[in-house]
Amino acid sequence: MTRNFTGKLYRSGYTKQGETLFRAGDSKGFRYGGYWSHDRPVDELTIRHSKAVPYHWPGDNGEPLPRNTLDIGLEGRWEAGAAKYTGLVAPQKDAKTGELFEGGGGQVHIPRLYGHPERKEWRINQKKLVEISEPWNLE
Repeated sequence: MTRNFTGKLYRSGYTKQGETLFRAGDSKGFRYGGYWSHDRPVDELTIRHSKAVPYHWPGDNGEPLPRNTLDIGLEGRWEAGAAKYTGLVAPQKDAKTGELFEGGGGQVHIPRLYGHPERKEWRINQKKLVEISEPWNLE
């Protein structure tokens, strides 16, 4: 986890009651994960560069995975008490092209995010993500 924060620096804490966080996802596939933001996602290019989301992640064997898609935004509302780590996004390289995605935007990591992606209620650090918005299309 620490390598995903600039300088491996982050601040630990806990979510507040009703805290709202955002993320971008894929309308036809993976939408949810442990990395969120206080910034509402607007367009793909800004997200890719400020949040360092390359087009191709490395697989377990180091080979590039198929191109990922970011075409929707999501908003989540949290109960108080879920562990979180907040800091600036570290740069990442695309596993296929080597292109550098500089990062530098803010991010919130909530570890051990469990649940079925189509349910609106997930267990998180023994707490819950209590509400997920309907997705909206990114520019």
